[in-house]
Amino acid sequence: MDSSANILEGSEPEAAFAAANKISQRTSARYRNQPNGMPWFEWGGRVYIPIEPAREWLKARIRRPNPRRKAA
Repeated sequence: MDSSANILEGSEPEAAFAAANKISQRTSARYRNQPNGMPWFEWGGRVYIPIEPAREWLKARIRRPNPRRKAA
């Protein structure tokens, strides 16, 4: 077993994630508490956000205008 392997690699504590993305920690908590919310896990009593799954979650939330709807 490689002792240099970090089990939390690719994840950030929620506070660091929120600061890096210029959102409040409360907004981050709201995102993860939605019915189909942002992925997260708890480790040692702290909330961590896995970066790649969070990025995929955000990409799935992109909205595009309806092409059949006429512009105002």
